[in-house]
Amino acid sequence: MHGATRMIVNVQQAKFNNNYKNTRLKLLKANAAIWFNKMCKVKQLKPNYINIKINGHKPQDKKTTINAIRFRINQEIKFLYRKKQHLKERMYYLHLESAHQYNGMWQHIQCKCICWLIIKVILRNARCNKNDSLLMFRNLLFIIAVSACI
Repeated sequence: MHGATRMIVNVQQAKFNNNYKNTRLKLLKANAAIWFNKMCKVKQLKPNYINIKINGHKPQDKKTTINAIRFRINQEIKFLYRKKQHLKERMYYLHLESAHQYNGMWQHIQCKCICWLIIKVILRNARCNKNDSLLMFRNLLFIIAVSACI
């Protein structure tokens, strides 16, 4: 069996593998949320999670609403950056523990985890967007990512 990769030997190794995958997925979602909130801020859009009700339709009331929305988006972005920093630190420690646990095979397993995440993100985005050119671009990225991991 020359060239065969080593499988997960015990439950402890599977735990590190799943923790790494889940943390990396949370980090990707946090990055997407940061991007979404920044775009809402730039385009002056109100995300659905913001509910601000002010009585009145005067110009002062509209300005107060706009400022409250901007403040809420800024607070959300600050929270997401703190979350991202925490997830990066957690991934660093998981990476060190997994490298110690797998004894030199961690780079291959990490590459498989990243390919799995890329597939999951591409499939999720393909369900959301039906644009053919965008799907072709994502499929090309998928092929490149899979070929890099093999």
